[in-house]
Amino acid sequence: MMLNIIITNKDRKIEWINEGFSKLSGYTFEEAMGQKPSFLQGAETSQDDIIAIAIGLESKKPFTQDILNYHKDGKKYWINLNITPILSEDGEVEKFIAIQNDITTKKKSEEQLQQYADRQSRLTEDLMQQNNDLRQFSYILSHNIRSYVANILGLVNILDFDKESMEDNVKYLGMLQKSAGGLDNVIVDLNDILDIRKTFNKKIEQVNIEEILEEVVSSLQNQLNECDGGEIIYQLQVKIIAVVKPYFQSVMYNLVSNAIKYNNPKNKLNIKISTEQIAQKVIIEVSDNGLGIDLAVQKENIFSLYKRFHVHKPGKGLGLFMVKTQIEVMGGKIEVESAVNIGSTFTVTLPVEGTLRH
Repeated sequence: MMLNIIITNKDRKIEWINEGFSKLSGYTFEEAMGQKPSFLQGAETSQDDIIAIAIGLESKKPFTQDILNYHKDGKKYWINLNITPILSEDGEVEKFIAIQNDITTKKKSEEQLQQYADRQSRLTEDLMQQNNDLRQFSYILSHNIRSYVANILGLVNILDFDKESMEDNVKYLGMLQKSAGGLDNVIVDLNDILDIRKTFNKKIEQVNIEEILEEVVSSLQNQLNECDGGEIIYQLQVKIIAVVKPYFQSVMYNLVSNAIKYNNPKNKLNIKISTEQIAQKVIIEVSDNGLGIDLAVQKENIFSLYKRFHVHKPGKGLGLFMVKTQIEVMGGKIEVESAVNIGSTFTVTLPVEGTLRH
């Protein structure tokens, strides 16, 4: 294997290259002379690797570093650099000698292994989520549905149609109707949850976050008016996102409506909604100054089915579970920070390029 060698002066400008460098990079001796090796870098070269090289050069000590370079024809290739400084008698750098090893094949193998590991990790997460869903459904079947069915059976057994007076039966029929209605609600909830997990008829599309929020706030205007002058502040660095539109609308509606519903009457309602992009993720935060949640007690229950934290407000404890499920189907996650009587911040993380997960 031919070595690829560069020699630069103290200012890091190329003074000499060998034939191996020319074959690897595509640049001739004349084209490379006087340039800094950084001319080989491109759009996908890691800034962290560039900084690591700069720090190594300043150290005046031999070091090694991997970096992505670009061939003259635009093709990417990976090299492992072994750089040795040549010092004068007084310890100052006179030249740098860099030996490059082509590690493109190795890096591609590592990338394939990482992609495989990522797929396995996603499969594990999906299995864990499905297991958690099964536990949730098992809880509903053993508690909610079983309770309603037991009530219905009990009421049917005590109905007496042979009585001349139907007064008691009318009372029991009213109770029976209520239990049947409760059972129907649970079945509808389960059906909605299962429908979210079906992705075959869902599509990812580009939506305007600000427009979605305006629709949500408009639909909640009456509730806002009841809060005696509450305000909603937008700080949207990212305004377009690829999502399942109905799911995203539902997520934002639930988070904003919860912030309004659980406002602290001692404070003027203040909701802040912000967006930003970090790497390949869009971060959406919905913060309020409401009643808050005691996370020391309720952290494990926040996104569970039929869990409620402020019983003086109407609701059945389904909203945040649905929010979490919808976000996960879109390849994201949701987290919460909260303190009693201080407020809550829900942080939604979604991929820049939309995705669907079963």
